[in-house]
Amino acid sequence: MSVRFISNITITRLLIWTMISTLIWYQNVQGQGNDPGWFGSMKQYKCRCMSDTCNSDGICPNDLCSEGWFGPGCQYVDLVANSSASNWMRDRRNSGCRDDINLQTFTVNLTSEFPFTWLRLQVRDPLLLKAFQVTFTDRGLITRSDCKNMRNAKVNDRTLDIHCDLNVAVQYVTLSGEGVKSLCTLYISGGRNVALRQNTKQSSTYITNGESNAVAKNAVNGNIEHYILLRSCAHTNDEDMNPNWNVTLSHPHMIHRYVLFNRDSHQERFTGFTLRSFTQDLVEVFNHTDKENTPLNKHTILSVEKTQPISLVDITMSNHQLTLCEVELYGDSVCKPFTYGRECQYTCNCAVKNEACFVSTGGCPSGCSAGFQGESCNQTCDNGKYGEGCRFNCSQFCLKNKNSVFQCEHIGGACIYGCQNGYQAPKCDHLIMDDSSMSVCAIIGTVILVVILIIVVVSAVIIWWRCRAATKKTVYDAVMIGGTNGLNPHDQTMLTELESRKVGQSSKYEENRAGKPMIMHKQTTKNLIPTKGNLSDGNVYNNEISRTSSTSINVEDLASFMVTHEKSYFKEQFNTIQSNTNATTSVGMSADNKHKNRYKNICTYDHSRVRLKICKEKNQGDYINASYISGYNGQEIFIASQGPTTAMLEDFIRMILEQKVEVVVMLTNLTEDGKIKCERYWPEDDEMKTGDIQVKLTTTEVFADYTIRRLQLSQDGQQVHTLTQFHFTSWPDKDVPTTTWSLVDFEQRVTSISSNKPIVVHCSAGVGRTGTFIALRNVVREALDTGSMNFLSTVEKLRFDKVQMVQTT
Repeated sequence: MSVRFISNITITRLLIWTMISTLIWYQNVQGQGNDPGWFGSMKQYKCRCMSDTCNSDGICPNDLCSEGWFGPGCQYVDLVANSSASNWMRDRRNSGCRDDINLQTFTVNLTSEFPFTWLRLQVRDPLLLKAFQVTFTDRGLITRSDCKNMRNAKVNDRTLDIHCDLNVAVQYVTLSGEGVKSLCTLYISGGRNVALRQNTKQSSTYITNGESNAVAKNAVNGNIEHYILLRSCAHTNDEDMNPNWNVTLSHPHMIHRYVLFNRDSHQERFTGFTLRSFTQDLVEVFNHTDKENTPLNKHTILSVEKTQPISLVDITMSNHQLTLCEVELYGDSVCKPFTYGRECQYTCNCAVKNEACFVSTGGCPSGCSAGFQGESCNQTCDNGKYGEGCRFNCSQFCLKNKNSVFQCEHIGGACIYGCQNGYQAPKCDHLIMDDSSMSVCAIIGTVILVVILIIVVVSAVIIWWRCRAATKKTVYDAVMIGGTNGLNPHDQTMLTELESRKVGQSSKYEENRAGKPMIMHKQTTKNLIPTKGNLSDGNVYNNEISRTSSTSINVEDLASFMVTHEKSYFKEQFNTIQSNTNATTSVGMSADNKHKNRYKNICTYDHSRVRLKICKEKNQGDYINASYISGYNGQEIFIASQGPTTAMLEDFIRMILEQKVEVVVMLTNLTEDGKIKCERYWPEDDEMKTGDIQVKLTTTEVFADYTIRRLQLSQDGQQVHTLTQFHFTSWPDKDVPTTTWSLVDFEQRVTSISSNKPIVVHCSAGVGRTGTFIALRNVVREALDTGSMNFLSTVEKLRFDKVQMVQTT
């Protein structure tokens, strides 16, 4: 029955006809056998690989799609490949990236208008993966549209998919933001051809040399050749003067672009055609008639308005034959909630339960559920990895498999083959120890690779005294501002000169009027444990202590050392370290400045304090509760700061801008146990102003135990300054991080950014968690440089520059 009489037959008969057509489609596809170059359960998808071969899922060798295609199974048209974009942008092997650090916008001209659905971008710097905004412009550069309801899905650390709700045709796509300078590759989806090898029907068939070579299915075989004898075109016969051709889709799709290919000869046979689209219930939802009547060998029809899902497309002609060499319908499946795929055959696997993933890829805005990765969140973690984002390593104390891989269950990290002797199941990340030594092990249980082992043990040794002291009050809790036990700067000996501390071939900066710390000269051999008796007559305090070799531990001996030493050993060592020195604190404890200290007994030493620029017109002094701290061997300079209070919030932002800080490490939450621990110094969503400095939040990445934010600071007449804030959220005050792995992962994230500027580290008071983190960094670098580490000496050096660093009581 001809579909051209659709208005004259009943809905019931049409539904029966649709079901029969679908059955015929399955029979046709099943008879196609193992066609080379095709894949899918019914061999209905064409391989789009560089090598022209793919596996049963459409995966290409080396994951290389042929030019002009990308995405799952390489089924999505890449509009950038045929655009006027630069060569480095169209490099699909990702060997070229943009090197212009000042580049803030990038525009692609698609050469003609297309409906936009989604794009994929790849960057060099993972921290800039989400630092993009997307806008669109039409052919006449008149109408500008934003990316509405922008949703992201992370494919991997350097690849991101961006989806927008946009009901207009666009020709120019513009990316802007901090991420542009790190952009390597861009794909813009033109949809996938959903018509391939679907069930087709035409009102008649042209006979050539006694054979019916111009059958209806030729128009959906993926071949756009225009020669009828090559069986690449559908063709009605001469007598059929009101012909029609139609295709029934196996399931509903949203179609936004129709591309029709005609023969190069007799193009007049395809003028004045009408194309109509119908839902599964045969309700017409789209209608286009060719009014140009201009002979063409290719017609492109756009459908940018949202319509209902389409199941049938019908093409009719009047007064002459109908020839179609290929019909391409570009769009995507319409799936039930929480499913995706070309046939909606897969279930979403998102970190947030019942979150709708992207139909095109299966990507999730919230990320993949724990233990899974990849663009569709359907790949388990690589061997040796587990957990959310597959970013945790299996314990090195798991029993290995035959390939010598530390293998664990990909979701929770339980060791598959059990634990080595002495380690506790299921994750084998804690030593089995008696109760008397359990408090020492609170933060050293997970001992993996040598460097990670160092990090964990550092955390254990320098904060062991706080591990189980939940009922004890810290010093600064007992002496809040207004208390009576504060330090008296007038009772302390003034520093007139600083002796040296060993910093290898480097030295700390010289303190001058610009606020830089003073030069530390070469160390002498007179360094002793600080006591009242060994302070020199010249009011000089030297903190480079000559410890015996007994306090230095070789890396290879570390595991056995921790097992054989109980907490009393560490307690005895730690008790030898003085909380304070006789260095002066006159500026921090002055009447003008002491209100800027969160806790009365914790302020800066005069010799190491950060000095701000003085501006009398704005009533801005030079004091802030922040101190310069030298990294191991002078490799880094830290600024240990208290968490901003209301009184010093503006000063804190000033310090970051004046010191050109590129990395800030935050180790406290804004509130803990109902108490304010730090004032928010970044905007919750867009921008805020502190004093005369504008603070803009450009990107936020939230992980299980920490958050990474990119901030921009701007002041009138000055260049915009960009920094990265690493905010650790799983370290309770007066306690230890929830897991050692969270701290390890966090420290490695911070290390991934190279900066020659001071690194600001702060918690609430600026000495406990702050001191622990800086000590961790210093001991790791000592171990890497020398093969050994000295926890005791490390803490002593920190306390020379700031009171009570690595606070333990």
